[in-house]
Amino acid sequence: TENKKQDFIDILNSDKIKLNNFEFVISVVGTVKAGKSTTINAIIGQDLLPHRNEAMTALPTLVTHKKDKKIPTLYLKKVDFLNIKLNEVKSKLNQNKDNSSEYEETILKDKKFKFEKEYNGNENIKKCLTILNDLMRVSKNLELGSIYKEFMNIDELPRIEVEFEYLKNLETDYKSDITLLDTPGPNEYKHAEDLKEIFKKQIVNSSAIILVVDYTNKSSEATQEIKDEIEAIKDIIKPENIFILVNKFDQRKNADPDYEKTKENLFKDLESNNILKENIFPIASINAYYVTLARRELNTKDKLDIKLDWVNDFAEKCIGVSWEEDLAKEKLQKICDKIWEKSFFQKPIENIIQKGFENSA
Repeated sequence: TENKKQDFIDILNSDKIKLNNFEFVISVVGTVKAGKSTTINAIIGQDLLPHRNEAMTALPTLVTHKKDKKIPTLYLKKVDFLNIKLNEVKSKLNQNKDNSSEYEETILKDKKFKFEKEYNGNENIKKCLTILNDLMRVSKNLELGSIYKEFMNIDELPRIEVEFEYLKNLETDYKSDITLLDTPGPNEYKHAEDLKEIFKKQIVNSSAIILVVDYTNKSSEATQEIKDEIEAIKDIIKPENIFILVNKFDQRKNADPDYEKTKENLFKDLESNNILKENIFPIASINAYYVTLARRELNTKDKLDIKLDWVNDFAEKCIGVSWEEDLAKEKLQKICDKIWEKSFFQKPIENIIQKGFENSA
């Protein structure tokens, strides 16, 4: 049909763009509250992408590996346009302060904030992205027009450049880039038709897809949601380049199936020819994330600084209530090794991220 022909042309044009840019793009798609941002942060090895209990990502964001770039930089396009919309939204919200949502409060909190072309450092980047994503939602809710249509092309999206922790010691024969694309959840697609169009366009631009799902949500609705996500990408991405990360595997009960059985069960439940069983990886992203942060601190400073906001969470989750007595470096390193092994995160790092980087050219 004519539509199929156009889809094929779009895919060829997308491949041409990737070749011109020498960029291997992996889109990360997450079902609701599956831990997508935590998974991306664990891959990067930094507390970089903002996350919260409610939906966060509303605008797709690119994260590109740049060797030796320890301090991340966010590059933002269409800054003047964004500041005009920000002022419009603030003005409208100030006229009606009743029933402010969390998204609205984020925008109103910093009266002096304005968008800039570059942001350096984790905290500055997280603050900017939080306000930007909430601006997308609130502008639409206030009927001030959709901002999404301004960011249809991949080169218009926000882009972060930083060294990925698990790629820092790898070299390739060609100077090609590997990029993760953080995408909004399915609940956000319903927010605007423009966003749905952006999502489709960026999936076409992708070389591979990671679908993050919640191990603890085994309802038929959740399984159907995964099937719907696979259905949406099956004609664009080959089965060998579609990966499923079954997150929160650390929350399994003693009677639950083991690692291999979990893979097999999900593979059977999906009943899809577009998924390979070897591309299903049960993981515990939060544990991998904490371990990666802890190892970095231990390698650079020989100790954990208890003043860091994540250290207490890491220690209580991975060490136990008496963690303050267990801060010796060697002991912590052994604990990290054990927690890392039980996170099962090494498998997707090797089979998706490192393999994708080495073969990207």
